Amino acid sequence: MDLNQFINLAKKRGKTIFSLMALFLVAGLLVTVAQPFEYGAKSKLLLVQSNVAGVDPYVISKSNGYLSDVLANVVSSNSFFSDVMNSGYHIDQGYFSGREDKIMEKWAETVDAKAINDTGIILINVYHPDRYQADQIAEAVNYILKTKNNQYHGADDVSIKVIDQPIVSSWPVKPNIFLNLGLALALGLVFSLSFIYLFPKSEFSFKRKFFPRFQGRKVKALEPAAMPAPVLAEADEDISDEASAPENLPLEEDGDSPLTYDDIIRQGDIKNIL
Repeated sequence: MDLNQFINLAKKRGKTIFSLMALFLVAGLLVTVAQPFEYGAKSKLLLVQSNVAGVDPYVISKSNGYLSDVLANVVSSNSFFSDVMNSGYHIDQGYFSGREDKIMEKWAETVDAKAINDTGIILINVYHPDRYQADQIAEAVNYILKTKNNQYHGADDVSIKVIDQPIVSSWPVKPNIFLNLGLALALGLVFSLSFIYLFPKSEFSFKRKFFPRFQGRKVKALEPAAMPAPVLAEADEDISDEASAPENLPLEEDGDSPLTYDDIIRQGDIKNIL
């Protein structure tokens, strides 16, 4: 099948393509609304290491990148989590409850720390259903990195500076509704095109395959059944023959004149004849 044939097929099977894309869009919307909506708090920190006489600045820059990467990984540790919970900020600790492994999974979903290449910059993202809690957690994370960073590395003369204070979003940033719906539409388009390519014939219609009840049906109007004319004619002939055959009728008891057909009808009972 060449490109032109496939384009013509796509035009012909447009309803199938539209139905599949709509199905994927609905599924993406359901998955999106099933997730909790969370606000985001973003901040940036810069790791600064004092210059040492006789040391190449490039080496110091690489060292800053290494240390920032170490601190970014430390943020997800249990010891760092304990320091944040005991930092004195108004953090709802009931949000992190349950078994130890579940608590750390929740913490990893709440705080995301990433070192930006070898710049020494650490990007902190905090997600929480409550805007105030997102701000408090971000402030606590920055505070621990500033005051207790030397507990997580062996370098001397290292300091952390906050270059961007935590900024909390006005609207929920997770889940990303537009991204999810865009991915759903893209997957629906790819799936629908693959479907009509593998099943180009109309009998493999998506609607006919999965929703046969909604398939249109043409019902022919039934013509009223008519009684065959010969039967009616024969019945009329039998009645007329019986009415015009006085020789077959029985005689009255007290005379010789035969009973007519009208007499039989008036009598109403065959016993009156005998």
